[in-house]
Amino acid sequence: MIYLSGSDIITRNVYTEKMINMQNSVGIMKSIYSVVKIIFLVVLLASTAACQINKSQSEFYLIRHAEKQKDGTRDPKLTQEGEARAERLVEILKGKKIDKIYSTNYQRTLSTAEPLSKAKKIPIEIYDPSKLSEFSDKLKSETGIFIILGHSNTTPQLTSLLSDKKVEPMDESQYSHFYQVILKGESSLVKKLSSDKK
Repeated sequence: MIYLSGSDIITRNVYTEKMINMQNSVGIMKSIYSVVKIIFLVVLLASTAACQINKSQSEFYLIRHAEKQKDGTRDPKLTQEGEARAERLVEILKGKKIDKIYSTNYQRTLSTAEPLSKAKKIPIEIYDPSKLSEFSDKLKSETGIFIILGHSNTTPQLTSLLSDKKVEPMDESQYSHFYQVILKGESSLVKKLSSDKK
């Protein structure tokens, strides 16, 4: 039979208490780790969901060409005022991460798109303004941010086709405003913006 002295019993009790405290500390650390892990997973899932939402959203800027020369030809160049407006579009859209720039194959539309194309280092892609319905379907199948240069008759038509909303015709003398169309799932939003000097 082994007899323990009082000091031995106290030492053993202290040791046992330390072991219990250590086990409790380990348990607490595991609990904290589990909570942190859950928070991390929630943030990760939220970020993934946000990315998927952004990817499913498309943004279109439909712009009529800037002021054109009245030289009597079918394919006039821009005036100095028109060239200045084309440069302002670069400033207006500088914060946008543009994926593609589309234009009809005319000097006035291409010249309006050119400063933005150079600034963003994105080539200009040509589309046929006589096939707006097909072009609209093509745009709807893509996601991203797109710039579309057109004319006083085609710009409102394409805006309407993309948004499924009524858009008023554009007056021949109107150069200042352009349209922003946001498509998100089945919903659409149309805004009228201005390229005039502020």
